[in-house]
Amino acid sequence: MTDDNDNVTANPGYAVGQLARALTTASTHGDPSIRERARKRIDAWVQVFSGMLTGSLRVGSRTPVEAVPAWATLQVVSGGFATGNLLAGGPLRPHELAIADRLRLPRDGAERAAINGYYVSDTGIDELRSMLTSGAYRIDVPEEGALLTLAWLLDQGHADQAREILDVIGPYFSRLRFFPRPSQRSAGRGDAVHLDTAGRVADALAAIRERVEILKNREAVRVWLPALDRIVGLFLETVEGPTPATEVNGSGRAAQGADGRWQVTGGWPCQKYPDGWRERARAALAAVGASRTVHPLCKRPDRAKGNFGRLRGYLERCVNDPRSLTGRDVGMIRVILAHIVSKRGEPTSDRCAALRATQWERAARPTRKEWAGVVAKRLRTLPPEEGIEAVEPLLSAVTDAESRELGVAAGTDVPGVFRPRLLRCLDASIEWLVAEGVIPSGEALATVMPQRTSRVAAAGMPDESATRLFAEVYEAFRRRRSLLLLNLEHQVRLRELPWVAKLEGHRASDEAARQAAHVELVRVCSVALRAFPQVILPNKLIQEIAALSDRAGLRLPLVEEVAADIFMGTFTEKYLRAAQRAGELLAGSLYETYYGIDFGAVRRIDDVVAPPKAAATSPAFAALCHSRADGATRDARRVGSGNLGRFVPESAAVPSWSAGWSAREVVAGCGAGSGATDGLWRVE
Repeated sequence: MTDDNDNVTANPGYAVGQLARALTTASTHGDPSIRERARKRIDAWVQVFSGMLTGSLRVGSRTPVEAVPAWATLQVVSGGFATGNLLAGGPLRPHELAIADRLRLPRDGAERAAINGYYVSDTGIDELRSMLTSGAYRIDVPEEGALLTLAWLLDQGHADQAREILDVIGPYFSRLRFFPRPSQRSAGRGDAVHLDTAGRVADALAAIRERVEILKNREAVRVWLPALDRIVGLFLETVEGPTPATEVNGSGRAAQGADGRWQVTGGWPCQKYPDGWRERARAALAAVGASRTVHPLCKRPDRAKGNFGRLRGYLERCVNDPRSLTGRDVGMIRVILAHIVSKRGEPTSDRCAALRATQWERAARPTRKEWAGVVAKRLRTLPPEEGIEAVEPLLSAVTDAESRELGVAAGTDVPGVFRPRLLRCLDASIEWLVAEGVIPSGEALATVMPQRTSRVAAAGMPDESATRLFAEVYEAFRRRRSLLLLNLEHQVRLRELPWVAKLEGHRASDEAARQAAHVELVRVCSVALRAFPQVILPNKLIQEIAALSDRAGLRLPLVEEVAADIFMGTFTEKYLRAAQRAGELLAGSLYETYYGIDFGAVRRIDDVVAPPKAAATSPAFAALCHSRADGATRDARRVGSGNLGRFVPESAAVPSWSAGWSAREVVAGCGAGSGATDGLWRVE
């Protein structure tokens, strides 16, 4: 879509399509946890859709939420759409509630402002100083480093700079959290990285669901087989003569005669009823009924054609009115008893006891969920926001204390099936994690890179407190999700955070730091290209490589993958510079010949235009790219415009949102997928 100024704008159809998908998942998926996540996505996409229609969200802008500065961390959903929620805002988190309780603050809705105010008091500043010295804090979103920076500046004698930060963040004290989350220990800053934290892996293990088949089998062995043995024993008491049994053939199976009937020998049941038999039979039936109310998984007791169901029905008739049994009924009871006895012996026999003991032992073996509970319990003893030093202690034999608490036999080793999960939170080198498959893709590599680049980025800070603080803020900033931006706008940069800008001002120029950044840059690129040569490096990884390039003083023209659906019809300067650098390397090569590229012409382009308040572009380079593209004469804004219905050219037929469509029709249309392979409606 385009606005009155001929700018490309976002189409609400994408938001409604995502909402339709979430609605379908929330109502049809079999996994309750997935349905719950889908319900949260519904809430988020309703906010996006409503904001786009009312104009309270300016999708495509660096500041999509009115009266919220660019440095504030927004909740961003799939596709780069902001919901309007602030990640440093919202309901009070557990550690905020704990601080409020410690400060004895009234629960009047102003707790966050009061806590922020406390941390700019003399007592609060002293507490922040203690955190800076010990490193016993965590920063989950970048805003949480603001007051720590203020405290550090005061310690360095830069009260004026501290006041400048306070002037910027003060108006948001009631909305945003500018203080860190207290921790029991300092964050590690070695060379090792981890893909996930011990806390998140423990949560994932605790969320493992038990397989219903295992629960059914355990219930059958522990509840219904003993009940069946009890009923069989009661019927055997009524047999007059030898115990019924079936004849067997040469293969050891029950034999059938020429007429197809089972060859049964022995006496007949229901011929005598010992004293107290009916009372014991009633008790057995009552026990079955009571057990059924608390053990509903196994269907064996209710199968009308199964041995258990049949004998249970016959037993009820024997108790209530033995004369209602016909000769055919008694014959059927005799056949069932004969098969059971021939297969596993009488319930009181050693043969049956041995079989039941084996079945009980197998059913008593820990299930995958029970083993996961043991591992999760061990992980809970470690710092939840960090990695682990070793996997083997978490897979060691179950202790007596664990056995008493968790019901798993002591002395047994945890199965190795949990090792891959534990490797996700193991602190190790990037190279090792890639070689072991723990980091399986460039996207996963990008998620761990901030743990290393943060240390390089923090080099040159005046002291250890500032170094640790900068690294924590850097990692939190890299966890921000990118916004969908239009009209060649760029993402918010780390230096745009006011407190980071103040810290940067105290960085010392350090040749050793530049060298370290250069070494790390070569290392990361080598790992990425060797491990994942078949795929384009993801944009998040490019961001980390670019950060290292800047720290190394190289200023390489690194370019992100361009999303076709937000292609603006031109390129910023760095794309031209990257193409020219590639031309220096590939001129005269088979690549140039095969693709018919005149790298000489590319290198001669020198028309970069840098209008005020806009990104520098190269019209000649854009024209060259369009001339090589299919359909070069069409409107440039049509490139990729059909992707998920996010954006459309000015000439496209766009259904009016004010044409009287009901919400049901809009959602149904977006879910119908008229030609879209991903099930989302295409607006064009």
